[in-house]
Amino acid sequence: MDSALSLAQQRFEGAVAHHRAGRLSEAATLYRQILQENAHHVDALGMLGILAHQQGDNAMAVECLGKAVALRPDWIEAHYNLGNVCKALQRADQAVASYRKVLELGADMPDACFFAGNGLKELGYLEEAVTCYRRAVQVKPDFTDALATLGLTLLELDRVREAVDSLERLLVIAPHHGEALANLGVAYQELRRFDEAIDHYARALRVKPETPEIVSNMGLAFQELGRLDEAEQCFQKGLRIKPDDPTGLNNLGNLYKQQGNFDEAYRVYRQALQLAPNSPEVTTNLGAMLFDQGLLEPAGAAFHQALGLQPDYPEAHLGLGLLHLLQGDFEVGWRYFEWRWKTRNFIHNQYPQPLWHGGRLEGGTILLHCEQGFGDGIQFIRYVPLVKERTGARVVVVCPEPLKRLFATVAGGDAWVTSPGAVFGCDCQAPLMSLPYLMGTTVATIPATIPYLAAEAGAVAVFRERLQSWPGLKVGIAWRGDPRHKNDRNRSMDPSWLTPLCAMAGVRLVNLQKDATAAELALFAGKGDVIDMAGLLDDFSATAALISNLDGVIAVDTAVIHLSGALGVPTWVLLPHVADWRWMLRRTDSPWYPRMRLVRQAVAGEWQGCVAAVMADLRDRVGVVDGGDRS
Repeated sequence: MDSALSLAQQRFEGAVAHHRAGRLSEAATLYRQILQENAHHVDALGMLGILAHQQGDNAMAVECLGKAVALRPDWIEAHYNLGNVCKALQRADQAVASYRKVLELGADMPDACFFAGNGLKELGYLEEAVTCYRRAVQVKPDFTDALATLGLTLLELDRVREAVDSLERLLVIAPHHGEALANLGVAYQELRRFDEAIDHYARALRVKPETPEIVSNMGLAFQELGRLDEAEQCFQKGLRIKPDDPTGLNNLGNLYKQQGNFDEAYRVYRQALQLAPNSPEVTTNLGAMLFDQGLLEPAGAAFHQALGLQPDYPEAHLGLGLLHLLQGDFEVGWRYFEWRWKTRNFIHNQYPQPLWHGGRLEGGTILLHCEQGFGDGIQFIRYVPLVKERTGARVVVVCPEPLKRLFATVAGGDAWVTSPGAVFGCDCQAPLMSLPYLMGTTVATIPATIPYLAAEAGAVAVFRERLQSWPGLKVGIAWRGDPRHKNDRNRSMDPSWLTPLCAMAGVRLVNLQKDATAAELALFAGKGDVIDMAGLLDDFSATAALISNLDGVIAVDTAVIHLSGALGVPTWVLLPHVADWRWMLRRTDSPWYPRMRLVRQAVAGEWQGCVAAVMADLRDRVGVVDGGDRS
């Protein structure tokens, strides 16, 4: 008996030696001989199952490994291999069950947890994969592969801050881990900490210098910071490393589009589409470029083409939304506009309450919140009293601190807070920019009763006293918005374009550009100067108090014109040749703000005609006020 056992063991060891040496046929012959003599030889069953998987005979592999784990239920490696075979056979449920068994049996074995996590990750069970990786690093804190994969998986789950924790832990252990450096750069970029992202990409490139993905991501971070020349250098470098990279070409096309270099943008988009003709992303970006040039019909065709490639592609839906809104087709436009929440770069507020669907909420509480820029908030805060009337609910509004005092003057709000953490007990929520959709707003039904905002009476009196010594019409000016805005190059202007206003008899300019530089203000010096009280504008309530004392406001498309429009002060908004969707097409008035005049560029980039048109209006207004010019 002992000699027979010894012979079987020798055969098995010989089979394993053949197996490890890659002599699979010889190994298979010996495994089968052993099993002919002893069908329950668990080790031979397990090894033959692994060998069958290697040879592509997964049916045999499942049979052998299934018998092995039935005979030896605590054999971790066999469960893992059975999971791999079931995964290859697309038997996801069986594969997951096997990987879960590995974690159960090998909870104190970091390698087993790590490999089970990899299997679960490949099957799309990312949350369970995270559990495996966390268990692996709990047992073995310096397990670098587990930390790296944990960080990457958390990124894929959009659990960015947790990903940062994992990757930072890894870099303490392995400061030159290229993958961790690159992924931490991605995480910082997701958190909009772009300088830190760039630093980590630079460190990653010292370890992995010829990696186009890292170079391209660095370019995207530079682009977010408005450092477009450096972004272009990165994109060009990435394409030198990998010339036929449609993603790199797409990024370069987006940059050219942002710079207004439409010919070059078109060229690289077409080049990218030659390489990736079925890319909804590049097709949509091409449509967006055409949209930016006012070529609406071909832009719409591109968006529809992208949806033919991928019906649920959010950016294409949003593009169609902006197109329909620009054309005044609100019924269709608002519906498409709701896709913004699913677009890649949208900044979510992550409120957990269910979305309000437009119905009554008697006795309940609804949370309304700002989602984008200050101007957007000012434009759509007008819906608060309508929501109050429609729902019959308590209305809580979350807004940025600079808007809180101003928004508290809006009718219908019951509570105004600046911290999402202060919000509790709400039954549902809605972003302000979804309210036109939820309320069924058309061009004809825009709630345009003004003013719907007010300044504090005491602050209005203070500014009235400060301004009373200056004669003439007092007109506020602002020439640029947030430079981080993707369209800021088009909507903002050099203040020198406004200096002809200084020469107008009977008009005194008041600076509303809160962050005006000394060099910008110097442009007006000696030409009539400007009244500069920008240092007193602590928030939008203070700005509203100043504007309430003015005879008019002249500004580019920024929050200032929304504020003056909402206050009912005569406003001239200077618009680029292709303006934002909210100003629609070819209109000189705005249904959103009855006392606003839209002054559009006749030629892209040329503001002189806009300023001349405003000056003609002002001359008429000076005459109406006092019967003639005065200095």
